[in-house]
Amino acid sequence: MKVTAKVEKPGEGVSGDPVSVEYNFGDTIADMIKNFGEDVIQSRARASLVIDLQAFIRRQINAKKSLKEIQAAVKDWKPGVKAAGKTPAEKLQALLEGKTQEEKMQILQDAGLL
Repeated sequence: MKVTAKVEKPGEGVSGDPVSVEYNFGDTIADMIKNFGEDVIQSRARASLVIDLQAFIRRQINAKKSLKEIQAAVKDWKPGVKAAGKTPAEKLQALLEGKTQEEKMQILQDAGLL
């Protein structure tokens, strides 16, 4: 596999050009375990999964969910599986939330819905 990296803010005398190398991580989990050992693969997988779960939790926090709601959502969370997005009605409700009746009417008029 080709892996590329570059220095975003190169220091003096350091090129900002990308560098690519070939590296054999293995094509399967079995290959990876053979190359690096089960403990390394398990540790790196767990670290990656924790980061994914933290991102999911942050999205829940930003959606103003309570701890109880977040814990319930985490129970059903699966790494790499994208949750269904909000329906148009849910997006509209979120947009109108906390607005006065006049503000709501103006938004709907501006959108050509009234």
